[in-house]
Amino acid sequence: MNKLILLICLTSLFHCNKNNIDVIHIRRTETIYFYLNKEANSITEETVCKTFEIRADNTHFTFNYVGRNTAGLIKDGKNTISFLVKWPEEIPGDKIAWCQNWYDRFGNIIESDIRVSTPFFLSVTAVSAPTILL
Repeated sequence: MNKLILLICLTSLFHCNKNNIDVIHIRRTETIYFYLNKEANSITEETVCKTFEIRADNTHFTFNYVGRNTAGLIKDGKNTISFLVKWPEEIPGDKIAWCQNWYDRFGNIIESDIRVSTPFFLSVTAVSAPTILL
């Protein structure tokens, strides 16, 4: 289970939604602070933190886990990873994860939120919801 969470989060980092796929967007800051939604359990928290440690080892970025935040793809200044039971209608239903970026006026990434579909995740891993949530 932890390996699948790890894979989903790493994959999401590389496939964030872009405003223009022909333009390369970058982050100007090397330290990225991130949050998990309040419903994620300690196993999920540990796995996501490990994911970012692995990613940091292979990039120039440093990832710092800050704590919990409300779920959502909203521009609130917080990079949040959310495991959702109900997949929002505005996001294509065939996705197991979705990343939304927000940009400054120069096109630099200033925030990224990742949503992971818990029902899809559960159907793939055949574990119960209490294992992932709360």
